Amino acid sequence: MKAMQCKTADELIALAKAGGYEITKEEAEAYMAELADYDLDGEKLQAIAGGTGPYDAQRPKRIE
Repeated sequence: MKAMQCKTADELIALAKAGGYEITKEEAEAYMAELADYDLDGEKLQAIAGGTGPYDAQRPKRIE
């Protein structure tokens, strides 16, 4: 998701505008603050990126 790659609120505003959306500086800053709180460990990130479900067929342990 391109929005998650934005480093600043201004970048997010520009991305939204390029996509035909208008967001306020406050909305962009709130989104950026939410992203800062969103933390995945490597195993969870790999499960999401790899499209695996709760159980990885390669590794039989449960991903929580």
